[in-house]
Amino acid sequence: MTTCLFKRSEVITHFLVFILFFIGSISVIAQEDDYLESINASYDDALHTWELYTNQQEGTLEMTWINKHDLSEWNYELGEYSGIIRTVWPGKFDKWELRSFEGNNIQFSIKWRGDKTEWLITDGDTQLTYRTIRGADLNAWEIVKNKQVGEYRMYTEFDDDPRDWIVEDYLVEDLPIEFTLVCSFIPVYVIMTL
Repeated sequence: MTTCLFKRSEVITHFLVFILFFIGSISVIAQEDDYLESINASYDDALHTWELYTNQQEGTLEMTWINKHDLSEWNYELGEYSGIIRTVWPGKFDKWELRSFEGNNIQFSIKWRGDKTEWLITDGDTQLTYRTIRGADLNAWEIVKNKQVGEYRMYTEFDDDPRDWIVEDYLVEDLPIEFTLVCSFIPVYVIMTL
């Protein structure tokens, strides 16, 4: 005759704890895998307000002073993340900063004077180069290959129609989401200055 080491109630309790732990683990993994999928103009005839879509949430990118058509300051919201994107110096559009309300600060600037097709992006620790894939063609952008941070590409759904962009966001999870927001903003800003 064999003896049972656990009482039936203990087995059920251990099983339930295991199930709850397993479900909690899946939910944490799902939350970490948030990535940008697309960015779309809110209106067909204006590029001052944009909708951001990740696989889990929606957000907005909007010119702060729409009535003045002032490109120098923008607001963004994406889930629990929000902040301001603005020029560092008034009247100069070659150096920008993103300041999140969560305390992150990203600086980005054109790499070559007068050339808006290549940008440097940094938070002080990580530096990325973001550029058009085919020179002066503004329909497709990418982060220059960098194994430490992953990959990011953004391209128009239809050539020469800047209202809808597809995003391939494969940046590493520990890189702040603000890098993704800057990479989304740059093509939108460049298109608006044509």
